[in-house]
Amino acid sequence: MGRPKATLEIAGQRLLQHHVDALSARVPDIVVVLGAAIVDVVGARVVVNPEWSSSAQADSLRCALLRIGPGPVVVTPVDASPVRSRTLDALISAGGAAVPIGADGVPGHPVVIDAAIADAVRQAPPAGGLRALLSGATKVLVDDPWIGVDLDTPDAWARWAALWTTERP
Repeated sequence: MGRPKATLEIAGQRLLQHHVDALSARVPDIVVVLGAAIVDVVGARVVVNPEWSSSAQADSLRCALLRIGPGPVVVTPVDASPVRSRTLDALISAGGAAVPIGADGVPGHPVVIDAAIADAVRQAPPAGGLRALLSGATKVLVDDPWIGVDLDTPDAWARWAALWTTERP
């Protein structure tokens, strides 16, 4: 992408801030883990992963989980599309660990982890990442074409940004 994903901007605001704003209506305690770039975020606590360049995403998740209490946790990477409210409602309503599944059968983000999964990640980052721990999670079919968006390349960013300007949730 040419720069840290936490600094990417769309519609005059960082993508990271769009994530926080989308979660804030239903998630009372938002923790953002930063590493490659330290930026201001309104409405969230910022935690820095000092080993971001040599660690996996699960290590950043562990940094966040060590600073919050027990209970279900909504987890999303910064390089996904911000969650739509109806998708977030469906995931939270599942009542435990939950993974959104699109019409194409592909899982996406965000996911909800339950207290048991959160405790396992607090003990040690899982081998195989969070996906391995979510194998028994409730699969929630959602009508949301954005759950599988992965903003890892400039082309993916450009395609998503064009949609965001016309179909923003």
